[in-house]
Amino acid sequence: MSENPFNVLTANVLLLSSLLQKAKFDKLVYISSTRVYMNQELSVENSDLTICENDTRRLFNLTKLTAEELCLKSKRNCLVIRPSNVYGLALNSPLFLPSIIRDAVNKKEVTMFVSKNYSKDYIAVTDVVDVTLKILNKNGHPNIVNIASGENIKASEIAKILIDKLDCKVNWVENYNDVKEVFPETNIDFITDEIKFKARKVLLDMNKMIEDYKSKL
Repeated sequence: MSENPFNVLTANVLLLSSLLQKAKFDKLVYISSTRVYMNQELSVENSDLTICENDTRRLFNLTKLTAEELCLKSKRNCLVIRPSNVYGLALNSPLFLPSIIRDAVNKKEVTMFVSKNYSKDYIAVTDVVDVTLKILNKNGHPNIVNIASGENIKASEIAKILIDKLDCKVNWVENYNDVKEVFPETNIDFITDEIKFKARKVLLDMNKMIEDYKSKL
């Protein structure tokens, strides 16, 4: 995410606001995030949500929720999806999974700025696209839909694969910023029941991602 707060506002809210007011479209899909469930008890799409005071990225959550509300209040034909942490082969991405795989391949050493028990949900980019298209083709879908695997994966599980596959060293820097980040397992009842969705497994996909990185980096 950009460190410039004005860029965050522009990307998440202002451009969307302009589109909702001026653009012609049959349907608009807005990509929000399951990060809005951080430190919440529930992760159902209609759950009450709060903003955490010590969250250094709370502007991201605030703008995502503002954008979602703009979509709903616009009375236009919108679908809001809340994907969890999307992964795929992104060689230069600064995101968590690509970064640590890249370091493990290139440097044989990875620094994890989280605890071993830190866990969150990961969803393949191909699953996000597939599920979104199926939702769009379904009559009577909700306005907001979670797209996730429904299973949280610990950082220690990811580290084990890197160690086993690449014989790399993992350095743990716990309490790096002392910000509490606990994610409830994401509720995916709608896509499980209505679309019969079954997510790819990130721990299995990591094996292929590592091989792809090794061949391309």
